[in-house]
Amino acid sequence: MTGDPLTTAETVTSGEPRTTSEPPPPGEPPPTDDPPPTNAPAPAPTPTDAAPIPGGTPVRDTARNRIGVVMDHQGPYFQLRPLDGGREWDAAPEDVRPVGPGEVLRARVADANQRSRRGRNGAPE
Repeated sequence: MTGDPLTTAETVTSGEPRTTSEPPPPGEPPPTDDPPPTNAPAPAPTPTDAAPIPGGTPVRDTARNRIGVVMDHQGPYFQLRPLDGGREWDAAPEDVRPVGPGEVLRARVADANQRSRRGRNGAPE
């Protein structure tokens, strides 16, 4: 159908056409120009619009399955460092979540066990 938008017919829940110039029947919300709501997930927060995770906080990088400490933010990314020191890596904000003391202890014990299996010089015994 073409023509004036005020007289264009639209189908309502009763199945009867109604022009947009008519008021809606009682109990039906007025028509709007807004698009219908979607069930799409909200965009992932970035360090600037989410509650900031302060430096020194232990976090899990879920993309790499590693635990590290927040050193800084660079643009939208977190800069993380392993618990016992080492080389930093960048992690996207949607992949970072804070961890509790139990998870930090578990990671430290796993690292210590791995080091003990390698021997003193770092090579397997």
